[in-house]
Amino acid sequence: MLLAEQFIDADLDALKSYEIKEGAFNEKREAVKEMLSDGVSVNKIHKYLKLPIETITELQKEFNRENSDKGDDVEP
Repeated sequence: MLLAEQFIDADLDALKSYEIKEGAFNEKREAVKEMLSDGVSVNKIHKYLKLPIETITELQKEFNRENSDKGDDVEP
């Protein structure tokens, strides 16, 4: 196998690995949002999903922003 072919294979393997990791993170991200909407605490989300507290806290801020924006369109 030529050196160039080895580099191409390595690049493809890295891309597949990235896509798998990114997909898994997106699934966890959606799970965090669902858990937050059900009132699950940050500590329990950390316990079950094994995500860093900081990541969950950032997702919680994002979740709160998204949900506060939804209420802006409602007229009294």
